[in-house]
Amino acid sequence: MVSNLIIVESHNDQYFLQVLIDHLKLNIEVGMPVCSVDDFECLGGLSEKRLIQSLNEIKSKIEKENYQKIGVLVDADEVGIDERVALVQRAMTAAGADVTPNAINTLTSCPAWEVELAIGITHFEGNGELETLLKKIKNQDSTYANCLEAWKQCLDKQGKTIKQKDFDKFWLNNYFRYDTCSEHEQEQAGRKCTKQAAFEKAGIWDLEHSALDDLKTFLRLFAL
Repeated sequence: MVSNLIIVESHNDQYFLQVLIDHLKLNIEVGMPVCSVDDFECLGGLSEKRLIQSLNEIKSKIEKENYQKIGVLVDADEVGIDERVALVQRAMTAAGADVTPNAINTLTSCPAWEVELAIGITHFEGNGELETLLKKIKNQDSTYANCLEAWKQCLDKQGKTIKQKDFDKFWLNNYFRYDTCSEHEQEQAGRKCTKQAAFEKAGIWDLEHSALDDLKTFLRLFAL
């Protein structure tokens, strides 16, 4: 049976992609959230070395798993889309790919691996990461999370700083824990207020937001 593989950076990416796949009603199977089965492979944090290692491991499984398409989805971060595409291209080449995609959201035949390859970039207006994107498409009151801005300003006044990337992760955790998890659910927070449960909660994301267009285009490449 033919299968496809999407390599992502974290479990959060996997959880949200599943939400988006379900919303789009795409026929893309998703494995268990260990990110090491048929459809998603987690990098556990992005680095060129780690990506090369992951691609080499996957390359050895292509025939056994009968992969037809392999995609790599990474965050733009502060360096932007072009720099991230170049990083993924270098990693693919280092892992033995003779042809690599030269743009996001396109499938390119790779004869050396006998598969099609694609690159996707998670971003908002060209930069950022999944958390940046999720802040923009949140669809529920976020009072608890938003009040963290005052805490951040307090740190700035004290000469202390927190990276925007880390702040966005903190914001998202509070949005999940306090803004989208009811008092009743918080009594069973370990089960009902986990990240996975929060991602799957209906109505907390605007899944029709234009900021998701690139991500949707990427996913549609892998519909079976």
